[in-house]
Amino acid sequence: RGDYDDDGAAPTSRRRVLGAALGAVTAAAVSSTTVPTPAFAAEGLELGGFDLPRLPSLPSLPGQNPDTRGAFGPVPTDGLALKSGVKIIDYEAGKGNFPKYGQLLRFKYVGYAKSTQGAPLVKFDSTFDRGNTLLLTKHGNGRLIQGLDEALHSMKVGGKRRVVIPPQLGYTQSGLGPFPPDADKRRILNGELDKLEADGAIVFDVQLLEAYDDDADPGYYDDGDLPPQVMNEVFARIDAVKSSIGPK
Repeated sequence: RGDYDDDGAAPTSRRRVLGAALGAVTAAAVSSTTVPTPAFAAEGLELGGFDLPRLPSLPSLPGQNPDTRGAFGPVPTDGLALKSGVKIIDYEAGKGNFPKYGQLLRFKYVGYAKSTQGAPLVKFDSTFDRGNTLLLTKHGNGRLIQGLDEALHSMKVGGKRRVVIPPQLGYTQSGLGPFPPDADKRRILNGELDKLEADGAIVFDVQLLEAYDDDADPGYYDDGDLPPQVMNEVFARIDAVKSSIGPK
């Protein structure tokens, strides 16, 4: 199942194993501060029972300088640092629900690359530049870069967010999206990735429009563990198969 722009472009990718995305967002890298509470913190961002503490002012955060005005207005100067190294800065908190793995997500974005911390942002893609297009993806299918997938998972529907992604959670292998459908924009992205250093970043301004259930989803993506009775039945069937085979 691919990720599609409304214009029909579909990047190819390999399915990656779902794993630490939810765990990565349940702790933060810094302690709480006394800076004024931004709107998204006031919304009560909670994941897995954890409250993520806020960052202090981030004047040197990749993506803040020189582009202090992003796709949705002036970029706030405080945000959240996740344990994974992803930094999230909310322009506007959403009023909807958090997305669940296995749901279909519709969102718009502007993508930037920053080769080093001191380098300017270079825009390599924007759904806003392609008319009324957006990206449709199945949440958790491994086709998005990990840092963006993690940021979307902690974002309420309707929200607008800047996501600053370290290189190791970005375009680490071929086929990961979002990927520009335009050849010239792909060349820009590839050129920036060739220059990307350890202190650089991939930056997205993203607006989450919808998160809804996929009627064709058999339930393999559910966030929660299987009930004990289901697991007991699975183990019982495994034991029965082993007994029918007998010792080698």
